[in-house]
Amino acid sequence: MSGWAWRFGAIVLALWLGGIAFRRLDVVIVPLTIALFLTTMLWPVVRFLRDHGWSRSLSTWAVFLCFLLSIAGLVVLVIPELNKEFGHLGSELNQAQDQLRDRMSRSPFNVAPADFDKYVNDVKDQLTTNRDRVIDDVTASAKVALRTIAGAFLAAVMMFFFLKDGDRMADWIIELFDEPHATQVRSIADRVWATLTGYVRGTAVNGIVNATVISVGLVVLRVPLIVPIAIVTALSGFVPIAGAVVSGGIAALVALVTRGSGAALVVVGLTVLVHHLEGYLIGPFVLGRSVKLHPAVVLVSLSIGTVLAGVLGAFFAVPLVAVTASVHSLIRARNAAAGLEPPLTDEGATAASP
Repeated sequence: MSGWAWRFGAIVLALWLGGIAFRRLDVVIVPLTIALFLTTMLWPVVRFLRDHGWSRSLSTWAVFLCFLLSIAGLVVLVIPELNKEFGHLGSELNQAQDQLRDRMSRSPFNVAPADFDKYVNDVKDQLTTNRDRVIDDVTASAKVALRTIAGAFLAAVMMFFFLKDGDRMADWIIELFDEPHATQVRSIADRVWATLTGYVRGTAVNGIVNATVISVGLVVLRVPLIVPIAIVTALSGFVPIAGAVVSGGIAALVALVTRGSGAALVVVGLTVLVHHLEGYLIGPFVLGRSVKLHPAVVLVSLSIGTVLAGVLGAFFAVPLVAVTASVHSLIRARNAAAGLEPPLTDEGATAASP
């Protein structure tokens, strides 16, 4: 019991210190991780070009520039659409306020229209009174914007070098170890790369399918802001369970304001459908055996990641746990092959030693 206790304490301390380091170095860690995620998706294209005679530099530049042009084209298409639909949403909000005033004046609420307007004006007065705080929030947002721009630049540069020299970087790190440790490190690195690649690509496919289903529903219901909601839905796939709830809630709120409660209920139903597609059909088919975590493990990982590092912790928790579990499985298999521990049977039970 004492042995397990101090080991558990060491793990908790390591997680706590890791959370502190992550919050202090998030401006570096997050861009590097995003660059690694993007590399897992773009690397097959670079490898295909190299296998067909393209040089290392030419293949990297071609894929890198195409990626940047795709992002720029998406931004050019989205921003005008956002400006137009947000203006339309403003008028819809005014109409929704009038409808809400009328609904609150009837049973069972029985709120007088004058009282309702007073509550709305009180909220506006609070915003005016707390103008200094609002200014501080705007200043903080400007700092966040600068950090975001710096992080995006670092992520783009590191993605380029990962695509161009990632294999050389891995070989250089492995060469720091002596045999037989170098062989073990290489096998672990291969397993980590395979797991991370399976997670990122599978989650991206999940996000695209989810965004497509939600977008089709919003088009049929004639709900505005389809493009930004689709982008949020696609990205929310990287935060399992919680991401689907948040993106579905945003879509339902927009539908409620613009098309009423019936459309909002339909969007909620679509969100539930998307969640079941992801959990029982698309997820197992796309991710396969590269990422195999029980939903309970996902929930606990999300909770711990959120407590330690907020939203970013929730974003990175699941892939980190998936990689750790995969490496642990590899080490156990190697130990079983070497006779250091009994092997696992197909049913997951420990086989008896001969």
